[in-house]
Amino acid sequence: MYSLGTLQLPLMGLIQEATNSVLLTRVSTLEKRGEHREIVLLVARAASKLAGVYFPVYVFLMVAGREFIRVLFTARFADSWPVFAVNLTLLPLGVVLLDPLYRAYERERYFLLRLRLLLAVVLILTLWLFTARLGLLGVIAVVVTIAVFERTVMAVHFCGLLGVGAGDLFLLRDAGKLALAALAAGTVAALIRLLLAQASAFVTLAGCGAAFAIVYLPLASRATSAGVSSR
Repeated sequence: MYSLGTLQLPLMGLIQEATNSVLLTRVSTLEKRGEHREIVLLVARAASKLAGVYFPVYVFLMVAGREFIRVLFTARFADSWPVFAVNLTLLPLGVVLLDPLYRAYERERYFLLRLRLLLAVVLILTLWLFTARLGLLGVIAVVVTIAVFERTVMAVHFCGLLGVGAGDLFLLRDAGKLALAALAAGTVAALIRLLLAQASAFVTLAGCGAAFAIVYLPLASRATSAGVSSR
């Protein structure tokens, strides 16, 4: 149940790794030139592009994840859904890529090493002492919480390093619009799911997917038409 609930969505990892590879070269070049503002804009643009994929996948799976599990692994593993739902929390957090920053800023690698060593100790001790009490859902909640905390600390650290302030949130406006588009599409898909409550898992999944795509694609197209600028 746990292994299926924490399954890796192949295309998501592929997209992220490809974007990481492209960003690393560009960020390294900009860092050597001292063009920190351009790095911020580059990461923001990448986040908006990833949001166009990550947000809809996250919302859609939160709506139709039960059927997704049943179609892939049969109803025998339907109890994997709660674990899968918690694990999905990591998906939208992946839109802001921090790995290229740590690889480009070599002097910051020890900060990341210390942070991960500390969190690894906390995670190991927590799971060692409390796994039996927490159960499968509790375990994945702990793992996800640690991951969220790590990304938050990393983000705050680099915001300070690059001079990013609250006024720069507008750089993620496209990502915000895409999130709203995904929520609107998810609402429609949830209604379709209710209408297909008596249908098979495959039919429900297909119906929700079609409804989601019909709503999301035009909204997403409008949301990203302006792009990300420095103003």
